[in-house]
Amino acid sequence: MEFKDLVRKVKRYNKGSDIDLLERSYKFTKDFVEDKKRASGKPAIEHYLEVAYECADLKLDDSSLAAALMHGLIIKGANTKEIKNLFGNEILGILENIHKMGKIKKNIISLM
Repeated sequence: MEFKDLVRKVKRYNKGSDIDLLERSYKFTKDFVEDKKRASGKPAIEHYLEVAYECADLKLDDSSLAAALMHGLIIKGANTKEIKNLFGNEILGILENIHKMGKIKKNIISLM
């Protein structure tokens, strides 16, 4: 899958989508994960694209899709001030909440 596939899907339900925002979040993630691979051996960036692609099935707004493209970066050490400066409070807030949900999941699993 490539970024253009995501754009095509988003444009089908949101012709006025902020593609620049999506492209900036994609490039931010791509630069952050560079040549990293998943346990499966697939490039990490493919995972982020796949998550955003699935979120587009839900017809999410641009901020949510941008966050989907960057989900998990905070736990991996991304600079929250940089994210805020580049993408604003709304997207940073979504990413911080995703991070919190991951912590909750870990706590629940440890209680089992």
